[in-house]
Amino acid sequence: MKLFVGIDVSSQELEACFMNPDGDTIESFKVENNLHGASHLRDRIVAAADKLASTEIHIGLASTKSVRPASSPKLAISAGEFGGYCRKKYAEVPKHQHKRALVLTARKLVRLADVLLRNDQLYTPRKKVTAAKD
Repeated sequence: MKLFVGIDVSSQELEACFMNPDGDTIESFKVENNLHGASHLRDRIVAAADKLASTEIHIGLASTKSVRPASSPKLAISAGEFGGYCRKKYAEVPKHQHKRALVLTARKLVRLADVLLRNDQLYTPRKKVTAAKD
């Protein structure tokens, strides 16, 4: 089983949400954005993975400035590039919108990062195509 972890980073706290592959929330909580909070978050991730007998853990980070998979410091993607997808997922359900949108967007980002790293490719954002004006 895969465990998906979305972490929303702010200057004061980290908001984490654990989800299964079906997008169901397993657990969500907040910790302080400091060494103690990060250690607690790490311990909770490991405990959840052990409890679910997870064979893979996918982690995505989101902040107001950038989105970056935790395992890849060389890959940074502007949060704006995934904003439309995140808003779409937010609007799809009436409950737990923020958590679901965060984790599903993080999962999409982790999949992209995985493909790029496996193929040793650099990320290039999609270019918007606009109709030419006469």
